[in-house]
Amino acid sequence: MKRLSVSILCLILAFLSCGCSLWYSYVNNAIGPFDIGYAENVRKAFFARYTWDGSEAGMNIVLPESYEGVKVTGLGGYTGRGVPSPFVIEFSDELKEKYRSDAKMWARANCTVSISAEQSTVRYLDFNLHISKNIEVLEYLLAGGIIVAKYEVDGEIMYDIYVITCYVTCDENNRTFYAKDGKLYYRSGDKLVEDIVYRDFDLEEHNKQYADNDSKVWFSVF
Repeated sequence: MKRLSVSILCLILAFLSCGCSLWYSYVNNAIGPFDIGYAENVRKAFFARYTWDGSEAGMNIVLPESYEGVKVTGLGGYTGRGVPSPFVIEFSDELKEKYRSDAKMWARANCTVSISAEQSTVRYLDFNLHISKNIEVLEYLLAGGIIVAKYEVDGEIMYDIYVITCYVTCDENNRTFYAKDGKLYYRSGDKLVEDIVYRDFDLEEHNKQYADNDSKVWFSVF
């Protein structure tokens, strides 16, 4: 009986420590433009979507240190029954309406190699991202990237392509990460965090990788 009780206790502790997604609820606009994955029972939280309103001030993203008195320690994760909830920068509905009210589709893309220059206009949006001292886990990170708006002009398909890049700074008291020259690194091993589209990203050079390797192009509608 004692051995069974110990086993049950170990199982409970394992659930608590692993950050099981069943503990996390998705909270929209929990802290202004930030959505949060929040586990009230175990007092844990992570950042999910950041919704940009189109303002210049909104391009300076400073991660808050806490939510409801709980330290926010992660970027991205899973909520409910394993629903992916990445930390990602997205446009507000109002901004999409302002930018392209006649859009047939708004989507994220891994590249734009299949879109010709004659069909498209490209605009770079350069954000500043400040990592708080409490961030220690990167569970599901999609900071920056390519957003595409598809529309028609006189029956011809056209695209507006927005390239979101980040210049990263980090609180000097963060024990897991540090920033250098606008990029984020792990303190352990000085390894670059690769799941961020940094300021030196070049769309044309990026597309060459897909053109040369004949890789599949995907669009994720949002």
